[in-house]
Amino acid sequence: MGGVPIVLVVYLALKACAYILWCFLGAWTVFRSASTPGRAAGLGFALGALRLGLGLSLGLVIWFVSTMAYASVGDVPARTLVAYLAVYVPIRWLEWALIAFFLTPGARRFGGFFLGSSARDRWWRLGGIALSCAADIPVILSVGGLPLGRFMC
Repeated sequence: MGGVPIVLVVYLALKACAYILWCFLGAWTVFRSASTPGRAAGLGFALGALRLGLGLSLGLVIWFVSTMAYASVGDVPARTLVAYLAVYVPIRWLEWALIAFFLTPGARRFGGFFLGSSARDRWWRLGGIALSCAADIPVILSVGGLPLGRFMC
């Protein structure tokens, strides 16, 4: 693979598949943004790729903020977990908010963007966050803990 760790390739493929599927479900069932399954699949692919790109591009910000959070938590047993949740969950909420922006007109208003335009929107975003965190598990297991930093999208 030319020096690219296989775990990174698997991680990115898993994330891409999960995000594409989640965006498809959002377009087809949650927000009903697409009138046909084919359109929903196209929208799911485009928005899933966008979501993966957001995670990768915000990596530097995430690394910086997670490093600060880790240092500020103090010396507690769950220090890494607290830093992970304190940084990744809010950033992932914003990432999924941007995807919802493309799926529903309600997310295009200020309050709808930050808070969600409906209960379905908020549950869909929370599901996306849970999916994002669950897809981190293979990397977490392969390195023996939570690697706070750039490549966790």
